[in-house]
Amino acid sequence: MILTEEIENSLKNEAEIDDLLKQIHDMNFSEYIHHLFEKYHLKEADIIRKSGLERTYAYKIIRGEKGKNAKDKIYRLALAMNLTQKETNHLLSLNNAGDLYPHNARDLILLNGLLKKQTVEEVNIELYNHDLEPLKD
Repeated sequence: MILTEEIENSLKNEAEIDDLLKQIHDMNFSEYIHHLFEKYHLKEADIIRKSGLERTYAYKIIRGEKGKNAKDKIYRLALAMNLTQKETNHLLSLNNAGDLYPHNARDLILLNGLLKKQTVEEVNIELYNHDLEPLKD
């Protein structure tokens, strides 16, 4: 798989768009999350346990069978996986759940939790302390 940075550098260096199109593969949500599991040598069962999601439902989300527009559930998985903001936003967008938007109070706390590698419980405490809705299970 060609990296985003490689694509951007190739475009800056006036690479032929047709050549680049041959090198990319549009991944769906399930393909991308599995790519991340492989990239970071993660086990689905460990991530689901850390996310606090119900096991069967979480597996369905990972397979792309459930969870469309499920921002909190995708965020829980991303947090458990210690993903970057860019990776998290890409997962969210592939799931039609929208990006984390730092000018929204709740999203700002979610982004802070992601950047500080907090647990789901720590993020929920922070949300509670600011009178915001906790992460949905």
